[in-house]
Amino acid sequence: MSKFSGYQRISKAQEYDEVLGGGKKQVDRLLVALAKRSSDHAEQLRFGIIVSKKVGQAHVRNKVKRRLREIFRQISSTRSARRPCKVVFIARGSVTRASFQEIKSSVLRILTHLERKMV
Repeated sequence: MSKFSGYQRISKAQEYDEVLGGGKKQVDRLLVALAKRSSDHAEQLRFGIIVSKKVGQAHVRNKVKRRLREIFRQISSTRSARRPCKVVFIARGSVTRASFQEIKSSVLRILTHLERKMV
């Protein structure tokens, strides 16, 4: 079992701003995702998570983030991006009522659409 490590995360505000400002957008009923191709070829697929207070109280937001991190951990161990990119996922309110499997299929569907858009 691999860990969702620091180099796979988007952690700096500047990186979030870069993706949010000029990334390709894909909307789903559970999540909104923005992706931007990375200029550094040594980089791999990197993820960022945004869960606002509109989603729920702190324990609900933390549960959503834990689920998304686990999905990213599973994806990064089995799937490699064709091109290095940064993806920021923004949780919508309906994600709190979705099962883990629904969220995972939503993430995979979004990533597939974004890969097609970024070719």
